[in-house]
Amino acid sequence: MNSDINKKLQEQFLYQGLGFCGAITASVTHELNNILGTIDQLSGLLEDLALTLTQGDVATGNQLTAISDRIFKQTARGMTLVKRLNTFAHFRDDVAAKFDIYDAVENLLALMKRLALLKKVELILTKPAEEIIVKTNPFSLLEIIFLAINRILPCTKKETVIEVVLSKQNSDAVITIKSMHDGTLTRLSDGGYLRSLISHISGNTKESFDDVYYNFELKVPIPER
Repeated sequence: MNSDINKKLQEQFLYQGLGFCGAITASVTHELNNILGTIDQLSGLLEDLALTLTQGDVATGNQLTAISDRIFKQTARGMTLVKRLNTFAHFRDDVAAKFDIYDAVENLLALMKRLALLKKVELILTKPAEEIIVKTNPFSLLEIIFLAINRILPCTKKETVIEVVLSKQNSDAVITIKSMHDGTLTRLSDGGYLRSLISHISGNTKESFDDVYYNFELKVPIPER
């Protein structure tokens, strides 16, 4: 009986995890498509300038420099996104890894930036006062944070922020997600899959909200050195 339950849980983790990967990848590739479109337009401008030169017109150095700078910035932006996506993909490699929680969450929030901006909300991460190393399933931890933010986003007041605060409390790493809600929010932890994920990483959560603010707190044990 237990083996059947575990098998179903593993299948659910795989299925939901693919959805998590798909949402992040879709958002990033949309951004990359915008970058490539901009570079394509700038390349067209360079081609037009080259044509005017063959006809005897003089392209100013300022024009060429401006286009070159814009191509450089878009290329750098694209390379950063690809590097972040690659880092995210490798969090799937190890089910029990030691890692700096700030680096992992910072990378995730950067990849989620577009999803938040579509809702006119900004994601802000507060860096902890000291390095916090945890040992757990990094992919599952990030999926919990993604699900929490994704659930909160539609209920967050527009033109406000969702703040993610990382801290250390006794022998736990604490991830707190705070926002101003619009009054339509329901309790996040009602979802059975989310509870399974939290249990999977040996974490525990606490929620609280009033007429204005919502707080979601996730605690993850810090391994002994």
